[in-house]
Amino acid sequence: LIEKGAFRRSTQKWAITFVVSWLIALMPEIVYAWNNVSSRRRVTSIKKEDNSALETTKATLELDIPSMGCVACINKINSSIR
Repeated sequence: LIEKGAFRRSTQKWAITFVVSWLIALMPEIVYAWNNVSSRRRVTSIKKEDNSALETTKATLELDIPSMGCVACINKINSSIR
């Protein structure tokens, strides 16, 4: 027979472990959603300001990273920068 206090501590420990596990598992999705929301806020605040003061600047950035040989990694970095 389990005491009430021991059962409660066991349940709390299980619940905390469950929540932390799910937060870790869903971290990429949480970061993605956070970045999309914050970037929309920045775009909205820029649009609210005077648009005539905004100028478009183009630049080329070439990174030489010798250890990055995986095509998928290269494409991911390339799409993230653009």
